[in-house]
Amino acid sequence: MQRSTKGSRKGAGGGAAKENHAWEYADLRAKYLAVKRSNRAYELSAQHLAAEQERLRTIGGLAFGVAHDANNLLAALKLRVGILLKDPVCTSAQLPNLEAIDRILRQGTVLLAKLQNCGRSGEPAIGPVNLDEIIRAAVEIAQSGLRLRAAETGVSLRIRCELEAVPEVRGLDEELRHVFVNLLINARDAMPRGGTILVRSRRDGDGVVVTVEDEGTGIPDPLLPRIFERFFTTKGNHGSGMGLALAKNVMDRIDSTIEARNRPQGGACFELRFARFEPRAARRPATRAGGGARTPLWLRQTHGSSRRSDRLIST
Repeated sequence: MQRSTKGSRKGAGGGAAKENHAWEYADLRAKYLAVKRSNRAYELSAQHLAAEQERLRTIGGLAFGVAHDANNLLAALKLRVGILLKDPVCTSAQLPNLEAIDRILRQGTVLLAKLQNCGRSGEPAIGPVNLDEIIRAAVEIAQSGLRLRAAETGVSLRIRCELEAVPEVRGLDEELRHVFVNLLINARDAMPRGGTILVRSRRDGDGVVVTVEDEGTGIPDPLLPRIFERFFTTKGNHGSGMGLALAKNVMDRIDSTIEARNRPQGGACFELRFARFEPRAARRPATRAGGGARTPLWLRQTHGSSRRSDRLIST
């Protein structure tokens, strides 16, 4: 009886061991298959990344060639505008327009140069920028498009600027000018029946807030979360879907924000928040002989004054 009992115990123990081995084998096999699938996914991801890099290199080469040809065209235009600027007859009647064309051509040349150099140079240096000057330059560029649209459709289109005296902010001059031009063009396209585009700037604590508002059709609420996605557009075949995505990219690079919302009275509002420019090496406030801290230059220029620059541009 004892031998029989020992044998049965031994058999039961052997069965349990086999069952444990089976479970261990199954567990190891499952882990092996998971690793194999992970490796396969990594290989596919690497292949996809290589293909995407090749596609981007191709696009970069194409963009470089297009930028080169466009730069040559702008150079020819600049040459002819330079000739007209030296002609007393032309300048007496069209000097403001010729100077505006010359500025636009120079800005276009800078943008094309950045496109050509984007694959060869690092990020442009972020520095202090004057938002008042940038906004006014963008308005001047967009104004011609408003006039053309007004002439074609017979509607009234206006840009109104309410720009307070604000400190310099962190930014990239040319990129921000392009951001505001895009916002103004989008606002124009959103107002098929005409209306006013309102651009405001104000101080907000240590930063600056700029809003661009229109009286157009607004943005459907379900589409607001996607408005800054690349290639997403509400204009159909008339839009590239890149303007707002590039604006978001520029604002991210300078540690600032851009948001979109609908106005209660109709139309859309884009709000841009900028950080005041602070040099890397923080300066201690200088003290006068009397011991008081010296007022910063930007504060001295605006202290005691609520100067606001209002301008209405009608077409």
